[in-house]
Amino acid sequence: MNTPLFQKGDFVTNPRVSSWGIGEVLEIRDASNLLVYFQEVGTKVMPIANLCRSIAPRGGFFAPSAVQANHLKSAFHLPPSSARRSFRSDPLVAQKIISSLVRSQQSLELLLTQLLTSVDIADSLSPAWSITLFEKGFRLNVGPVEALVFMKQILTVNLVGIAGEPPFVSSAICQKQYKSLPQPQCAYHGILEDYAALVDTLAPAHVEFIKLASTKASGQPCERAKWRNSHSEGLILYARMVLKARA
Repeated sequence: MNTPLFQKGDFVTNPRVSSWGIGEVLEIRDASNLLVYFQEVGTKVMPIANLCRSIAPRGGFFAPSAVQANHLKSAFHLPPSSARRSFRSDPLVAQKIISSLVRSQQSLELLLTQLLTSVDIADSLSPAWSITLFEKGFRLNVGPVEALVFMKQILTVNLVGIAGEPPFVSSAICQKQYKSLPQPQCAYHGILEDYAALVDTLAPAHVEFIKLASTKASGQPCERAKWRNSHSEGLILYARMVLKARA
């Protein structure tokens, strides 16, 4: 019998350990192995020969079970430095933190769409970006500065422009001054619900800010983000899972 072939996004099970639940293929590692995210045990590298296809769970991807929720109680607080790499790579931890801070599914999708949009722009310009997950939110750094921050239910989106001048006339727009970047700079600083009405208007200015932050004074791309050692890949995985389920 031929070994079945899988693609990124396929749903699978491991018949040898049915308690793991349904898994989603996150990455094709090589001709024999896949990176799979399982409902009950998280991310594992699996031999293709050990997997069978599965139907998609309700909602497209799975919500954490009670077993996962109990496991995450101890993971909600930042662990010692020796364990932080695992903490930041787990999308379940990101879900636990972010879902506790967002008031509605609509706001959650807005936040995660903005996060991935900003990440994709930064990644297209240089490798000098990173995301850091905290107990109360996250921060996207690009080059020497932060570009997008969500902390304690407040969103900060950095922009190129002057606060008080069109289109930066909202009371939630404040002036910014990063000495490492050219002026003028400003930022949206407020709740997600208010940002929803401004996101399209402010998008070009946010793109320009990321371009500035990604580029050295010489015009060359920055080479490394300041906080790369604390990068939280699990938050990106979680965001992609949520938005994929929506689609």
